[in-house]
Amino acid sequence: MVWSRLFSLSKLLPRRSRGVAWAFLAACGLLSLAPLPPAHTQDDAVPPSSTLAEPAPTPQPTDQRVLLARHLEAVGVKYYGAWWCPHCHHQAELFGAEAKAELPYVECEKPEEQPEATAACRTADVRSYPTWIYGTEVRVGVQSLGELAEWSNFFARQDNQEEPGSPEATTASP
Repeated sequence: MVWSRLFSLSKLLPRRSRGVAWAFLAACGLLSLAPLPPAHTQDDAVPPSSTLAEPAPTPQPTDQRVLLARHLEAVGVKYYGAWWCPHCHHQAELFGAEAKAELPYVECEKPEEQPEATAACRTADVRSYPTWIYGTEVRVGVQSLGELAEWSNFFARQDNQEEPGSPEATTASP
C-alpha cells in the first residue's frame, strides 16, 4: 500500500530523477526492515564489548589493594581530586570499591559541602587532578598501584611486617 503511493508520487518526478529516487526509497525501506540491536539496560550485567574503554587494570588481590590504601593513609600520602574528574574516577577504579573507601582522598571541588577540604586543596596548591602529595614530593596524574607502592615504600614495609602505627613506619620519608 505504501509502495503504491510512492509509485504514484514518483510519476511527479522528472524521468531522470526517478531511478535515483527509487534507489533511495529502496535503501530506506531495506534499512527500516533491518533488525535493530538489542537495547542495553541498567540491569545488564555485562557492558557491550565494543566500547572503547581503557583496558581493565591488572587484577590484584583485593586485600593487597586495601592494604596499599591503608598504608598510603598511614604514611601521610594525600590524594587530591574532584568529583567531576574522569581521571580521578579511573584512579579510584584501579583500587576497587573496597579499597577506594580506605584512600586518603581529599575532595577539592565541593566548597559548600566540604569547605575544609577545599581549603586544604588551596593550601597544598593543587592545580590539576588527580594530585598525590607525599611529604614534599608531588605527583600529578593517574598513578599505577605499583608506582604508588614503590613511591611510598609499601613493599619494604610489607617485608618488615610493620604495623601502621609503629614508630618505624611513620619515620619513612619520600
